[in-house]
Amino acid sequence: MTDTDAMIKPPPFSSPLERWLWANRQKRSWLAKQLNVSPALITLILQGKRGISPELGEAIKKITGLKRL
Repeated sequence: MTDTDAMIKPPPFSSPLERWLWANRQKRSWLAKQLNVSPALITLILQGKRGISPELGEAIKKITGLKRL
């Protein structure tokens, strides 16, 4: 971590998944590609406009190592 990185204040997050993406410097499109879904679906999920199926939830947890979404 550089001095510049330490000075960057994280934005407010609405979910642990958003926090993980920010902390790991990954984009929603990267996650979508890993899951073989559209980036729009990831955006809708993160905006709370779409639910997460149990299968997709487990896949996200496996990729990110998160315990809860």
